[in-house]
Amino acid sequence: YLVPAPGTLIKGWRIEVQGKTVVLADLEVRHCRPTVLDDGSQAQHWGCRFVNPSDEVTALIGSLASE
Repeated sequence: YLVPAPGTLIKGWRIEVQGKTVVLADLEVRHCRPTVLDDGSQAQHWGCRFVNPSDEVTALIGSLASE
């Protein structure tokens, strides 16, 4: 697994939501931790924040928050 350190900047992360526009966003990793999925497999949980989100990213976040 790729486990980025807190503070790592990820540029151009692709966010795709079915039925909505695909947008690219820059993210800053805030924390990473291992987690176990419902099927028992292991994965990494990343907490990130948006860095200077574009109008498109802000609109997408708003539309998802209102659903």
